[in-house]
Amino acid sequence: MELVATWTKLTQSEPFKRSSVCASDSGSTTYVFGGELTPRQPRDNNVYKIQVNVGKSILFTGCGLPVTNDRAGVETIAASATAPSSRVGAATTSLNGRVYMFPGQLDP
Repeated sequence: MELVATWTKLTQSEPFKRSSVCASDSGSTTYVFGGELTPRQPRDNNVYKIQVNVGKSILFTGCGLPVTNDRAGVETIAASATAPSSRVGAATTSLNGRVYMFPGQLDP
């Protein structure tokens, strides 16, 4: 059986240009957290919530994703007072509708 995939670049967005992000799916939603633009300097601790259409693919690279609501269904969830600090190289997984994060490297 041949696997066929289509990659779609959403948009270029300066605040979300980064590498070393973590991303996890929960149903038709993908959550993105963390990352760096400059080596070992985390960008922010916002969560980016992406509504993914079934059968559609999203390109997760340093090219960037939009950070406000738009046609792609991307929303920024601003960090609250109890949110984890910004970090690089964290890992996430999802289970039963929840996303769990494992530490990564904190702000220097």
